[in-house]
Amino acid sequence: MRSGILGRRAVCGCVRACTQAGQALLDLLYPRRCWACQAPTPARLPACGPCLQALPHPTEAEVRQVWQRVPGALDALDEVHALWSFTAHGIVQSLQHALKYGNRPAYGHTLGTYLQHALPASVPPTNPLLVPVPLHRLRLLERGYNQSTWLAQGLADATGMQMAPGVLTRPRATRTQTRRGRTERRLNLAGAFAVPQPSLVAGHPVVLVDDVLTTGATLVTAAQALREAGATHILGLALALADR
Repeated sequence: MRSGILGRRAVCGCVRACTQAGQALLDLLYPRRCWACQAPTPARLPACGPCLQALPHPTEAEVRQVWQRVPGALDALDEVHALWSFTAHGIVQSLQHALKYGNRPAYGHTLGTYLQHALPASVPPTNPLLVPVPLHRLRLLERGYNQSTWLAQGLADATGMQMAPGVLTRPRATRTQTRRGRTERRLNLAGAFAVPQPSLVAGHPVVLVDDVLTTGATLVTAAQALREAGATHILGLALALADR
């Protein structure tokens, strides 16, 4: 029995090694190109470092102007930051769509490491909990992964912050937020989030991670559930700002 298991492991190892060697050969013969400048780029992202560094960053005032328009925002969130500005048909939109809809969850981990550059100089004290905005279980089954969890994991690996992916849940399924206005988004999300075990959150600061900040309704509604559970300081963090 043991020899059979070892044999299967050896076969799996050989297949994995051959796959990696084949991919390396393909990358050598047909190098991956940056979506923006067409320069060769590592396989981990379809964009090169210089192009990512050149992407526009929103100002604090621009981000604040978005989320503070949501009713109850100031009671739910202490601060919100976004890494990049989301422009139609731009590279940020392409990356975000590939991450969210193109079955490229690994992009999220790499992009999550960039999220550390959007954190303020002083993050919430005493080791904040890193909480991704959750998906409803049906949406998770449909997509196969939560892009915000991958972003949060990349940020955790880059900063050493503690991941807490299960403390915030999404027990109520909501309709897609795409093409909905501010009021519609807020009403659609009412009661969507919950904290089943408040003791896991009470007394802790939280960094709440999502992929795109559009109207702020998702971050505010999720933060309200965390605040009611006793979170002390809640910092919202998004990969991109897409003001509407």
